[in-house]
Amino acid sequence: MAKSGQGPRELFAEIERRVDYQHHYDRVDLLVDRHFDKVGALERAGHWTTVAGHTVKGVNARDGVKLLLEGDAWLLLRASGTEPVLRVYVEAPTAKAQQAILQEAVERVQTSGPEA
Repeated sequence: MAKSGQGPRELFAEIERRVDYQHHYDRVDLLVDRHFDKVGALERAGHWTTVAGHTVKGVNARDGVKLLLEGDAWLLLRASGTEPVLRVYVEAPTAKAQQAILQEAVERVQTSGPEA
């Protein structure tokens, strides 16, 4: 960074250009009712078989529930232990896929209801 004068974001973008790889990332913090069953919501998400048309290829439940999706995408749901928040993280190779996965995951969590 000192030599190039670039920050981490610019340097990572340069690496992506050099290896012809792109990733798109976003996160949403869902404020949920204090009675919302965050653990139940995570358990149910661990059984999803598709998200926004992407097949779930694997599940990692070490730190929340991370769904490994086809097409080099992933979705992570984490419950805050200190506040009524469920965090939703997504990374995908295209902005369109990232947005679709994030939108569907948020909608699925929100429609599961306060006693999810």
